[in-house]
Amino acid sequence: MSGISWWRSWHGAPMDHKWAVISARSGVKPGIVSAVAWALLDYASQQEDRGSVEGFDIEEYAVFSGFSESEVMAVISAMTDKGIIKDGRFAK
Repeated sequence: MSGISWWRSWHGAPMDHKWAVISARSGVKPGIVSAVAWALLDYASQQEDRGSVEGFDIEEYAVFSGFSESEVMAVISAMTDKGIIKDGRFAK
């Protein structure tokens, strides 16, 4: 785990237009997409290889969030298909 205990975001990030695109691609509501994205960003920031989402526990996050595993997986798949996640890490 990295020694950095925080990460930055950008203004308007929770309602960024790209989450609407991911919502349309995944068939999942935009609020769910935003929440999953933030969970992934937080996870990736804490990894030794910062930016990596490898090992993100979909089951654990689904139980915590109340979203189904299929919703979480659909968001991650759509983010991968769109190139936001590439080779198991945030690319954009």
